[in-house]
Amino acid sequence: MSLATFAEDQGIGVVTLNNPPLNLLSTKLLADLDAAVDAAAGSAARAVIVRAEGGHFGAGADAGDMFAGVSGEQARPQIIGWLHTLRKLETLPVPVIAQVQGTCVGGGLELALYCDVIVAGASARLGHLEANLGTATLLGGAQRIAERAGPARARWFVYTADAVDAATCQAWGIVQQVVADHLLAETVDALARRLADGPTRAHAITKRLIGAQRDRGVAAADELLLDLAHTVYDTADMQHGVAVLVEHGARKLKEKTSFVGR
Repeated sequence: MSLATFAEDQGIGVVTLNNPPLNLLSTKLLADLDAAVDAAAGSAARAVIVRAEGGHFGAGADAGDMFAGVSGEQARPQIIGWLHTLRKLETLPVPVIAQVQGTCVGGGLELALYCDVIVAGASARLGHLEANLGTATLLGGAQRIAERAGPARARWFVYTADAVDAATCQAWGIVQQVVADHLLAETVDALARRLADGPTRAHAITKRLIGAQRDRGVAAADELLLDLAHTVYDTADMQHGVAVLVEHGARKLKEKTSFVGR
């Protein structure tokens, strides 16, 4: 059985983790996730949801599978491979939404942090518990918490190894939206549809620019802008949007536009 699968329907892609009951990360799950991300990249999806079966998004790593008996020398190539998978997810040229319920800690939280947007159920709890194991965040969690919440909060978040409620994570910028648990799937589906119905070529450029700013600073993002910005002029989406603006004015722009992703 595959522990991570991909399906696409009407422009919405869904990557589903299925390793009950806690959706622990394992060597097989990450290999299956790699295949699912490749499938997403090759699909017609215009937005992607990352979700998990059951009551928990992910309670960290299967320590017996991923850590027990592994030396530092053996761990390095494994970590390189895992990071390669997660970076492929992070750089998909479409918006990616993490749908988080229940426990979302350790590697499960790191997986969510590689998504563009995190939407969480109100009862969800998020945390980096790695300090309890005597380890650092091995898949990029600390730096991605710092990106969203700032260095001081990232240090607190990781040093204390506390699980934090979804509302606090939203206030800190780690989570972008919190909704009642029973509305989580509906809310994420609606957001994915809204983003998929948008100008996805433009969204892809925005995603690359923000990534460049994070990795190399504003000046590097400005340089990349010179390579990318002009390409959007030739898209059907921008030509359509400009025509609607000229004909109907700014007040009608959102109501009248209908993008096709070209």
